[in-house]
Amino acid sequence: KAFGDKKDNFFSPSIIKKYDNEYYMADYLTGDLMLYDKDYNLKRIFFFFFKLNDLNKIGNELWLSIGDRSYIKIINLSDNKVSEFGQVGMRRAEFSNPGEIEKDEKYIYITDELNNRIQIFDKQKTWVKELILPKTKISKSSFGLN
Repeated sequence: KAFGDKKDNFFSPSIIKKYDNEYYMADYLTGDLMLYDKDYNLKRIFFFFFKLNDLNKIGNELWLSIGDRSYIKIINLSDNKVSEFGQVGMRRAEFSNPGEIEKDEKYIYITDELNNRIQIFDKQKTWVKELILPKTKISKSSFGLN
């Protein structure tokens, strides 16, 4: 679907992720994040996430990296409560254009693109450490976590 002629159509699809037989699809231009079931039926629309760089479902939370605001927004999918952490900066749990979000059994990894590092958090959102990356003149997506 394309060109936004219906509520679940896209102008500029930018992220597609599958978790638990559901699909999360983001539209870069409208800032909408849409949730579809396994048969591609629209279940929910999350509005106004402009400059959404990445998302990851961690437990029952949806973690979103918001580039232009340099923070991480977290939506609890059970009760719809929204929280956030981070701000613009170079210190612990501060970001300059947070990018990809990945996880393993113990940690959550978030690229901090313009600070040339990966910040590592535990599942309770506590900062653990950072990995400094070499500086590069290549585009912002130079460092992927996969």
